Amino acid sequence: MSLPSSFSIFNDGFLTLEVEDINSTNSAFSVNLNSFSISSGESQEIVLSFIPQQTNSYSGNLIVQSNDIYNSEIMTPL
Repeated sequence: MSLPSSFSIFNDGFLTLEVEDINSTNSAFSVNLNSFSISSGESQEIVLSFIPQQTNSYSGNLIVQSNDIYNSEIMTPL
């Protein structure tokens, strides 16, 4: 098991950002929050946990879906 790491999502828009879902394509990776709202100029910290089932090499993508009109889905490799 590894230590959790964290990242933040910042809302630099004028309207409230509605994060509708955060999910991983690999079940070894998980987050502490899946949906929430972020007011303009604010941020939300997310904790990413890695809990492998075996000693092995793992990869996947973290997918964030929101109401952002320009980037409604962001995919980040893990």
